[in-house]
Amino acid sequence: MRRLPIKLRVTLAFTLVMAVVLVAVGLLIYSRQEAQLNESIDTGLRSRATEVSALVRASGTALSGSGQTSLIEQDESFAEVMTLDGRVVDLVAQLGPQPVPRCAG
Repeated sequence: MRRLPIKLRVTLAFTLVMAVVLVAVGLLIYSRQEAQLNESIDTGLRSRATEVSALVRASGTALSGSGQTSLIEQDESFAEVMTLDGRVVDLVAQLGPQPVPRCAG
């Protein structure tokens, strides 16, 4: 059996090393981007939960009766307040009969 020429062996080795490097860099960028997106979503949800909590704690204010609040914007048209057992206590009027999707966790 004839051996491969040195140029071909070097080319194949370089190609293999570059493929490994590219995959590693791609995975690193993907995991960093995923972590940053998750952190951004969590921060936004915590902020929204704080706003809803403050609104509910305000004396005499309910979500369904709060006409224009800073909580309800064009792209943010729903919020629910639930008990620990999952019973809906209050919700914004814009929500209507549609249930809010639940998390599995």
